[in-house]
Amino acid sequence: MELERNNTSYAISQDSCPLIGLTAHQLLEKRVSDHPDREMYVFVEDKERITFTDFKDRVENIAAGLFSLCMKKGDRLPIWTDVHMEFPLCVAAARSIGLISVRLRATFTNSSVQDILHRGSTGPPKLVVHTHFSAINGCKVLISYIDQTKDKLNRRYLGRNSTHVSGEVSLVMPPLVVGITAVLASPTYTIQSTLETIQNERCTDLLFLINDFYNFVNYQEIGKYDLSSLTVCSTGGSNIPVDLMENFERKSNCQVIMTYGSTEAMFLTTSIPWDSLKFRHLPSNPFANVEIKVVNDDGICVPLGNVGEVWCRSAGICLRNI
Repeated sequence: MELERNNTSYAISQDSCPLIGLTAHQLLEKRVSDHPDREMYVFVEDKERITFTDFKDRVENIAAGLFSLCMKKGDRLPIWTDVHMEFPLCVAAARSIGLISVRLRATFTNSSVQDILHRGSTGPPKLVVHTHFSAINGCKVLISYIDQTKDKLNRRYLGRNSTHVSGEVSLVMPPLVVGITAVLASPTYTIQSTLETIQNERCTDLLFLINDFYNFVNYQEIGKYDLSSLTVCSTGGSNIPVDLMENFERKSNCQVIMTYGSTEAMFLTTSIPWDSLKFRHLPSNPFANVEIKVVNDDGICVPLGNVGEVWCRSAGICLRNI
């Protein structure tokens, strides 16, 4: 990846990646046309599996029900649930008729729902408005490496149990964006259920956060699981120590790709998969179509090594915070 860069804290990728201009429902129709009988989602604990065709049928039935409730384009549909099959179904139904889905975690209380309206990333989750375009193309850059894999049409992505953006890009969107199967181990995360799902479902890709790495490498019975299907693990949100990544890669035989981003901007930078771990644990290379810089209080780009505010421009940028 070539970068346009000088002695200031500014970088822009010279790579380009065609953006997706379809809505989520148009993508679903395309997937049904391309591979109707392929599994789209697998919810292991609930023992539910659904193909692209069946998913589209159920989405359209739910959408008809929402119409019967007099819901119309631009209305808000709150979705207050843990991550079960109903979650992607309701999100997809809302999108198909132009509703705005408002994701609320099942563990929220009334007071915490009010709190998220005015707290930042250091407090409870904040409300961020993403469009179809930003969610789809934000996911596309994260899983763009799949296009370089030999079996890109037969991959199974182990998604996160989250109504947050991490769940969006690892569970909801991958089947739509690249036509692969998304798998969820359990609504209640445990390392045992995760490992069993990787083994039994032959998952090839996953998204881990730092606590997942520690749980993985410290699990005493890791050797009893067949994890040979795994090839790529994406991560972000925290800087992962090199020795932790080395330990994980040794035990999983899976390559880690570091990313950097935010709820508002999806994914901005990544590490180069073929770099050594020494460099790969620092995601310093912008994804295609991303421009990023660090500025001072006057909006002026600062020299390398200086502290400032991160400004970025990409297709994954949200519309606004609420």
